[in-house]
Amino acid sequence: MMFNDEVERFLDDAYDDDEHAKAAARADIAAMHDHDAADATAAHDLIARHVWKTLRELGIYEGRFLAHGPDPEVLAGLPPSERRLEPGQANGFTGQIPAGHDPATSWPHHGTILRVMDGDTFHDEHDAVIGVAPYVDVALRRPGIADQRQLTQTIGVLTMLETTEPGGFTVALVSQELLDDPDPQFRQYIAHLGELAGAVRLPAGALRTDPGNDSCVDILVLRRHFGAPRNPHTFLRSLAYERNGLQAHLNEYYLKHPEQILGDPTIQQTIWSPAELTVRPYSVGLEHDLAVGMSAIVTYARQAGLTADTLASPLEAYETNLDAPKRYVSLDLPGDTHRVDLDVARDRINQLRSAQQAPDSENGPSRPGGTKPSPGM
Repeated sequence: MMFNDEVERFLDDAYDDDEHAKAAARADIAAMHDHDAADATAAHDLIARHVWKTLRELGIYEGRFLAHGPDPEVLAGLPPSERRLEPGQANGFTGQIPAGHDPATSWPHHGTILRVMDGDTFHDEHDAVIGVAPYVDVALRRPGIADQRQLTQTIGVLTMLETTEPGGFTVALVSQELLDDPDPQFRQYIAHLGELAGAVRLPAGALRTDPGNDSCVDILVLRRHFGAPRNPHTFLRSLAYERNGLQAHLNEYYLKHPEQILGDPTIQQTIWSPAELTVRPYSVGLEHDLAVGMSAIVTYARQAGLTADTLASPLEAYETNLDAPKRYVSLDLPGDTHRVDLDVARDRINQLRSAQQAPDSENGPSRPGGTKPSPGM
């Protein structure tokens, strides 16, 4: 079945006599198998509802969107009766954002026409981009494989931001190492294009409860800036965090805003690696906690002036009422800001992709008889 003679021969070829590495590879294969056997559609549906409520409260009332990754129809807001893909199936779709200011009356997105994302539409700009990385909630155990996932997800987030119109929003579900890695390099790349309006960290097992799918997931709400950030949350550094006599790293955003961790953070020792941070769910339930966490992102974004500012947003006078989204167009920017911004972004993406494609014999292939999985976006 999962670990037949062929798999064992593959592990012998990949890891020789390193039994610890073989055991870690078996754990990863089992975790990905469990991931594939259990869809996260119900959790994606809950998350999508709160994401779209947040986007509308931030001023995304019309325009175009892009949804990609597992359950893209769910991310797009289609009701169950209008979905055609099997639960958990991955794809990418673009479509028009159903007009409407009230999140309650604008959900779900009945009758929305979706177009399959292709080479032409992918590089268009959208007012909102929503994406989920594959294997985002899997706890990976082989040395270096989480680094590979982080690289792939960074490329995914940069590409999402590149396809987001300045003043629009990217919402990305990513694995926790993207924010917690002590090396800030990848986050610096992201900050070149996007400013963090806020984030929430889901507890382990929030998407699936199967063994192995117990890595924490972050929902990042990033506003594509116009070449320079306005007033984003700080998220570049990851600092030492201690609990129960153990130490791990936690992003400075969560250290300053612990309420955005939707559960009880704890540090656990494993046989695979140094102590790692995880989050145990509260008894209240994800529905309540997610609503509170996303509402806090809206509150901060309005106060910081990080609301929608795209061509789809009608021109209005600047509003000081924090109960209404502020929408405005910056008229004092250099004419080539957007162009330079894109060129630098594409250079970064190409550099990261080249690094990702370089031979890497230390980690070995991830799946028997094939190449490494691409657990990024």
